[in-house]
Amino acid sequence: MPEARALVTGVQKARQGIFEGNLLPTGCYTYTVGTHRAGTSGEIRGVLRLASTATGAAEVVALRSLQDVVYDRRDFWHRCAPADNIHPGRRREGFSSLGCLTLPGDYDRGSRSHSGLWADFRVALGMGRTFAASDDGRQFSVMLLTGADAALVAGLRGAPAEGLRRLRFGSTGAAVARLQAQMGLAPDRQRLVGPVTRAAFVALQQRRLGWADGILSPEMEADLGLDVFREGEE
Repeated sequence: MPEARALVTGVQKARQGIFEGNLLPTGCYTYTVGTHRAGTSGEIRGVLRLASTATGAAEVVALRSLQDVVYDRRDFWHRCAPADNIHPGRRREGFSSLGCLTLPGDYDRGSRSHSGLWADFRVALGMGRTFAASDDGRQFSVMLLTGADAALVAGLRGAPAEGLRRLRFGSTGAAVARLQAQMGLAPDRQRLVGPVTRAAFVALQQRRLGWADGILSPEMEADLGLDVFREGEE
């Protein structure tokens, strides 16, 4: 989530077709340990890159605000490679980001040491407080949720699991294959909601509903003219 100043400048630049700030929508994303801003004064070794390789940048569908500093379901969904990495905020207060996920803490290039809650986060992932070359290439799946998602789960605690079924970025399985087929997409061996499927689904929501959140629930099927979910199928 971009910081306040980045939101303002991001909107101004977006109106000129220059995209910087963004909001990464909910879903399950692959992150690979690598270097943030490699070769610059802001280089940080041992961050989590939104990518399937240590040096790449994955294509996703990010949300950008073109008119104001509020992200909502009527904003611009942009298929892109935003490099929304996970790294230390490098500030004692607040955070600095154009869309990356940050934790309080810092990185010292000379000693290659990490500090603050960011260092604790690395330790929790099985890495040390000092960067080691063996860190590069390690992969993690990161599930992004909202407060509304958490409230839904809490409210359905103990209820049948069917009430929690959703398709969003990173979802896989037979329901995804049916969604792809009903939207006219070419068969996908992975049966995965990736950037192509999410972009097509967002476009469908926008046509039928006038807005999009990139998430398909059983309750939304009829509104979109879909038949994706099956009883008893996870």
